[in-house]
Amino acid sequence: MPRWTKAASESDAIFGFVAGILVMGSLFIWLLTDTIWIVPLTLFVMGIITAFDTLFPYGRQLFAISWTGGIIAGCFAVLFANAYGFLYWIATVAAIAFLLHILVKLVKRASK
Repeated sequence: MPRWTKAASESDAIFGFVAGILVMGSLFIWLLTDTIWIVPLTLFVMGIITAFDTLFPYGRQLFAISWTGGIIAGCFAVLFANAYGFLYWIATVAAIAFLLHILVKLVKRASK
């Protein structure tokens, strides 16, 4: 189950969802569009960083069921977004969520 007591930015389910969107979105953008190669590669790296950050947490227990459910939902979100022409939008939102997550981690580390 997702950790309902934590903020949404620290929920395994949410970042499984973001990782699924980034990884599957990068695959779809690479295979189905004429975008330059650096865009899907960057999205893929962001997705892998998010996945590893959630799968191998530092100092806390992993909730694998939440993360797996989130990544499956993210993959389905990419499928539906691609079908309706919103692939770039959903990939952009996931990339922004990734950047905000990293920024929050850096600010927390700097404030200690």
